[in-house]
Amino acid sequence: MTKKLRHGSLFTGVGGMDLGLAWAGYETAWQVEIDPFARKAVEKRWSNVPKFTDVRDCGRENLQPVDIITGGFPCSDVSTAGKKRGLGTPDNPTERSGLWFEYLRIVRDLRPRWILIENVSRLLHTEDGNTVLAQMEEAGYAWWSLRLPAEYLGAPHERERAWLLCHENAHGRCDIGAAMGGGWPLPPGCRRKMEEARERWDRWKLELGGGAGQGCSARITTPTATEILEPEWPNDGRFYQTTSGRWRKRSKVGTDSSMSWAQEMAVRAAAEGNPRLAPTPEACEDFIGLPRGWTGLGEEPLGSPWEGILLGGEESDADAYARVARGSPWDTRLGGPA
Repeated sequence: MTKKLRHGSLFTGVGGMDLGLAWAGYETAWQVEIDPFARKAVEKRWSNVPKFTDVRDCGRENLQPVDIITGGFPCSDVSTAGKKRGLGTPDNPTERSGLWFEYLRIVRDLRPRWILIENVSRLLHTEDGNTVLAQMEEAGYAWWSLRLPAEYLGAPHERERAWLLCHENAHGRCDIGAAMGGGWPLPPGCRRKMEEARERWDRWKLELGGGAGQGCSARITTPTATEILEPEWPNDGRFYQTTSGRWRKRSKVGTDSSMSWAQEMAVRAAAEGNPRLAPTPEACEDFIGLPRGWTGLGEEPLGSPWEGILLGGEESDADAYARVARGSPWDTRLGGPA
């Protein structure tokens, strides 16, 4: 029997990369995630896998050796939407993105053969990105970088992200770029799961395009940081539709302003009288590429601020969405950390 390759998960979130590697035949040995909601979501899917809360408390003393470590360290200090404070330094790291230095420490501790790092695409255009690449080289790893939009894989949205695949030099030279260019075969079960995700994406393209299959424009991104900040329905003077069909809102100073994925979907659902466009938890899972029901938000409340927000039972998705949209704001971590 072929021995399964073992995977360690840093900054697990709700387990998106873990799920993909499980489809590809990997066995997850441990997970590290600090967010309470995300931890409850992955506990439902990997109940027997050891879990740790804080990367700063992890290392060779409590993490088992693995073949690959994956993780997307926090992007809030390096993203365009963030404060652009950068990584900081090992002695003075920034609060969130500076956790990269803990990621690097764990890599040096465990020395896995492979590393997969995810972050915002902007990282590769900054000195912080150069720092990450240089430190991986100093640690003895060759790397290959890729900026990959989700739409390239068939998603109905853009969401471009940077991916860094690193290989330890001690295991022999590996021309990662050439290997990736030639394509690596995926197990049949993995290909089937990916096709199922694409089928859900195709249905969304039809829905979003009014049957034309056009999908969202590039400015509508995935709802991993969903916020409903405008509880009122349209036609109150603050929302309007452009000639291209996109919805916009007028700011307090009268200028045009784009909206988040969830805001535009909420307005479209109301304006077009189509509750299927409402950004319910199930819709968010579809957009991210997760199986429906993965996070459990449609089944039961997973703690504050989700207490009482149920999308199952006698209440329809549309009714539940309308209640939430007209009441308290949605949590900013729907779908897990970005």
